[in-house]
Amino acid sequence: MAPHGPILLLGRCGLARLVEPLQARTGAEVVVAGWTQVELVERLRPALVYVDLYDWDRLAPLVSAAVAGVPVALDPRDLAGMRAVVAALRGHPVVYRGLRRPLGDAFGPAAAAPPDLVDALDVLDGVTRGERVIDVAALWARHGIVPDEVDHGLGHGEATLGGRDAALLEARALHALWHARVRGPVKCVVVDLDDTLVHGRVTDDDFARKNPAWQPADEAPGAPLIEGWWRLRRGLHEALRVMQRRGIVLALATRNDPAVVARRFRKRAPVPDGEGGMYAFLYDDLPGTEAAAAFAAHPAVLDRVALGPDDFVHVEAGFGAKSDMCRAIAEALGIGLDTLAFLDDAAFERAEVARNAPEVYVLDRPVEAFRDALLHEAPFVTWEAGGVRRAASYRSRAAVVRAARADGGGDLEAFLHDLAIRVTVRPATAADLPRVRELLQRAHQLDLTGERPVIEGPAGVWVASCRDRLADHGLVSVGVVRDRRLVAWVCSCRVLPHRVAGSILAWMRAESPGVAAARVPTAWNAATIGLLEEGPAAWVTRGSPDPGEREVG
Repeated sequence: MAPHGPILLLGRCGLARLVEPLQARTGAEVVVAGWTQVELVERLRPALVYVDLYDWDRLAPLVSAAVAGVPVALDPRDLAGMRAVVAALRGHPVVYRGLRRPLGDAFGPAAAAPPDLVDALDVLDGVTRGERVIDVAALWARHGIVPDEVDHGLGHGEATLGGRDAALLEARALHALWHARVRGPVKCVVVDLDDTLVHGRVTDDDFARKNPAWQPADEAPGAPLIEGWWRLRRGLHEALRVMQRRGIVLALATRNDPAVVARRFRKRAPVPDGEGGMYAFLYDDLPGTEAAAAFAAHPAVLDRVALGPDDFVHVEAGFGAKSDMCRAIAEALGIGLDTLAFLDDAAFERAEVARNAPEVYVLDRPVEAFRDALLHEAPFVTWEAGGVRRAASYRSRAAVVRAARADGGGDLEAFLHDLAIRVTVRPATAADLPRVRELLQRAHQLDLTGERPVIEGPAGVWVASCRDRLADHGLVSVGVVRDRRLVAWVCSCRVLPHRVAGSILAWMRAESPGVAAARVPTAWNAATIGLLEEGPAAWVTRGSPDPGEREVG
């Protein structure tokens, strides 16, 4: 996890207004300096750096030339300095303040900015292309705040733009990124089904008519598929798709019979049914072939947006309390309740979870406000994405937990054999070290000694990766050997139900014959009792490492 250093604002003009709201939101020290003072990053080791390369000193010569009707030219020294700052800050936790372009009517009715000014601004904009950028102009505009470039002149309206509100919005966006660095996002969003993800209840007789994107497999279509696009809660579904892309997994918690949910909450096949329905008129002004193509494309577009059962790594269906469902989901995924967020249309359900599972982050607001929260609020913002492997890994873990619950776990070993689990043990490389340090800090249940050695290089460090037919779990275990002693050994709880820890530990010890190993009890590591004596499991196959492989979790 990132150190809790100060927040550094580089670029005095306009950024000083952010100090007070940022301190109020984060409790962190906030330092303001000029945008060229990059040496402060090494000295202060900030948790977040916010840089404004596009202050008025950079833009004034360009805009004044455009207003005067003389050629607009960039100063090569400015460009070189800006590029040098960007290069010097790479590898640090940096966010850039976006370029604020003149509004369309700043030059008069129906008048566009002069082409040479547009070209110059495009070049400036390219300096931070590919970096993390907050588009502050769009952020303000979304909340109805725009710079008054008619009353104040080009660029001058920003000083009083929206008063305190504009600074609060910018500080909110920065706080979300700071939170992602210092605390990290939630790991799983738990979503209700009835009247939240879908309209009405999944048990309603007219469920398919209300929600044409879903259709029971044994029933005729209740409405043309195209209507699903217009009836779908697209904003919420899109935002939840963004969560997946950020690496936050989804789980479903619904008060319904599991068999009914499995039968009725099932997306229709992404093919047109040949009828345009009430929205067919949208294509009336298109040539016949184009209208047909547009109609035919809708099912695939809808299928990509609409969430279905396969998008949820775990489904809890039944008639118990939603707080108990949250606990069951956390247990199945091997994560803490404090890493869950809960979305439900019913105020009663939100209040029940808030009272009986207070660790869960409950979005206590109407469904219509969920999208904004998911896209912008701190608990849902990530610094780095990486969702595909993580979702598959959680899905695999949940499948093992469900198998263990079924029939008292009698069929678990057969299920584990069927998973085709493969473990690779190898010496660590320099590329593995960030994940090695992360595992040593985060793993507690499968932690043999409780020690947290400082890792400065890969010497004496062993790592293990794990995959099965459902998921590639990545690098899941670390062993550290020093002075012929296994000083530290940890394994991710993500694969605890797979019962691979004993195999990994045995194979790591075999790579260092004669190295002493002992379990040291801690407050959390009861799961390691007997692990040293366990040895390789019959359902785990040892694989050979690929020399070019880099496995991360």
